[in-house]
Amino acid sequence: MKKAVAVTKKFETDSFGFGNLIYKFHPKQFKELEENWNEEGFKDLEISYDVDIRLEFKGSTESGIKEN
Repeated sequence: MKKAVAVTKKFETDSFGFGNLIYKFHPKQFKELEENWNEEGFKDLEISYDVDIRLEFKGSTESGIKEN
């Protein structure tokens, strides 16, 4: 996830829609960033990650690959 965000920041394109979220929940603050969002606002945006993983089923690697 961090690498994907780093790549989008490198190319100055907010393909994840962070700007839309900021506009939706903090429109006054976004108004200040809007003009240069991709070049400056998004580039300087600090992002925190909170990951929740759930295993739906347990797989097995014991059988291996069978040769014909």
